Order: sequence, then structure tokens, then C-alpha cells
Amino acid sequence: MRPRVRGAGGFDRRALLCAGAALGLGALAPVRAASEPIHLRDALGRDVVLPAPAQRIVTIFSSNTELVAALGLMDRIVGVEEYTRFPPEVAGLPKVGGRLGFSVDAVVAQRPDLVIVTPARQAANQLVDPMERIGVPVMVLLSRGLDEVMANVRQVALAAGVGARGAALVQLLQRRLAAVDARVAGRPAPRALMITGRMGNGMLLVARPGTYTNEAMLRAGARHA
Repeated sequence: MRPRVRGAGGFDRRALLCAGAALGLGALAPVRAASEPIHLRDALGRDVVLPAPAQRIVTIFSSNTELVAALGLMDRIVGVEEYTRFPPEVAGLPKVGGRLGFSVDAVVAQRPDLVIVTPARQAANQLVDPMERIGVPVMVLLSRGLDEVMANVRQVALAAGVGARGAALVQLLQRRLAAVDARVAGRPAPRALMITGRMGNGMLLVARPGTYTNEAMLRAGARHA
């Protein structure tokens, strides 16, 4: 079955969240004592140290929100950016900024113990330094390919103290990818255009080389129009 790639989510978003439920993620206990610091390295090579597993997470960019939710941690998300629309549960969450910029005050008001950002929309430039100065751990994630997406799943799971969930979810997603590869092998590749977003001036964003959306489209058996 070909994954239905929608927007910035890479895989079919609902299927990704259902994957967590199918694994019984809620029954898995954290793999690390709450008192033991967690040491990680993010996409910019920064050392990220959490004194305990993250319980209050602000996610900047929709793909980061979906990643946390896919790990069964939707209840730990306390703030998102204005343009995040999925999962539907984010609708009632506090908004901390959007395309016009991000508010440090709005982020701090949510009392986060982890902020997850991406360089897109200047989030990393506007939030990393202020959060570091006040002692809030910030993790910068990049998603330039599906392998990097899988690494991000593991990274966020470790930050939340649920490393086993991340490993299990990655294994399930890799099996799905292998099934897709087998399904499309030898078939003609249809010409496709994947639209991943729309800017405020109406211009459309499309999947391009060097992105996980591009790789997902090619893995699904399509080629660029």
C-alpha cells in the first residue's frame, strides 16, 4: 500500500499516529529514571541536557508536533505555532507565534521543559539563544531525508524518557517503507507534483531535492513532474 503523503507530514498523518496506538505505546514505561539527566546532541551539533524526561513540550513546526503526537505524547504538548493544524487536538493549545515571528514570552508562559524547533520560519534564530539564557532546553531538528526523520523519532523519544517507544515506532515505519518499496518495484513511475504548503502571498511550496517530502514521494513510486 502506498503511503499517502500529505503536506509536511511525510507519511499519511493519521496512519502515523495510528501506528503508535497499534504498538501499544501507552503501555510502555519510561526507560530512564526521572532523576537521571538526559544528554543529547541536536541537528546543529549542540549539546542538549534535560535534567529529567520532558513533560511540558512546545513544538515549533507542524512536523515536530506530529512527531511528538505519533509517540503517544500528545498530552505533553503545551504550545504550538499558529499554523499547526494536525492532530486536531492542537486546536485548543496556546499559540506561540507563526510566520511573522515567535514570541519568547509566549513560549515561557507555557512553562516548557523542552522546546523543539526547526530552522524553518526563523524559529531557531529567534528562540534558541533566549531559551538557552533562561535555562530551557531547546532541541533543533532537521528533516532532510527519511533516515533523518527516523533519527528524530528516536531523539525525541529519548528526550521524553520513552526510548522504547521511539525504537518500536521506527521499526514499524521501516517495515511499512519496505512494503512500499516491494509494492512499487518495477512499476511505471507517474509524474507528480507534491504541494507542501502555501505562503502568505499565495505562492505554493513544493517538494524539492534534499527534503524528506521529496524522498517520500519518490519512495511511493512517483517522479517529479
